[in-house]
Amino acid sequence: MDTAGLAGIPLTAGLSDERLRWLARVCPERRFAAGTAPVRQGESASTVLLVTRGRLTAVHETASGERLRCPDAVAPCAVDKAAVLHAADHPYTWTAVEDVTARVMSRQVLAELLATEPSVRDHALRFLSAEVLRARWGRIDDHGADGLRRVSRWLSAAHRGTGGCDIALPGGQQGLAEELGLSRVTVNRALAVLSGRGTVRVRRGRVEVRDPRGLTVTD
Repeated sequence: MDTAGLAGIPLTAGLSDERLRWLARVCPERRFAAGTAPVRQGESASTVLLVTRGRLTAVHETASGERLRCPDAVAPCAVDKAAVLHAADHPYTWTAVEDVTARVMSRQVLAELLATEPSVRDHALRFLSAEVLRARWGRIDDHGADGLRRVSRWLSAAHRGTGGCDIALPGGQQGLAEELGLSRVTVNRALAVLSGRGTVRVRRGRVEVRDPRGLTVTD
């Protein structure tokens, strides 16, 4: 039984070969074509997707029709652990950007791993701690940071995370605006300022970072 994909997912990477084989037996493999939504906003969060191939994007639609986006989930990864751990409804609709292969892990299996596998428990604690800190910094940004600072911080984090200068925008400038809670016009103006300073070069759906240090100087 193929367990290579599961071994690459941070949540399950610390499991023994025997435990990975067990996980592959109890978590059926599913394939989702590009454009389909395996997880929908408002549905009960009872399973985690262990994504071994592909990419998904997540969007929350508010009652007023606004669209809020969170960072894409790129294999290997586990999708919506937080909602499943909380036994809540899914806050986002997750849509396959490209063909996706994933194993479906029930809440019961996740609970067993958390109870018996220290590596899974440690990863979950680190993940939840990071989510709390990200939410706190997000509140600070909402009250004090303008669009230029927020776009610059996002680009700086993406640059550090990828280790490269060519950064794909999630859903283009509109997608980045939805992720940051800004308007597309604000994102466009911020990128224009950074481009005028020589910090970045803006292309269709992508940004080339030319001066990473310039992303930390936005006054």
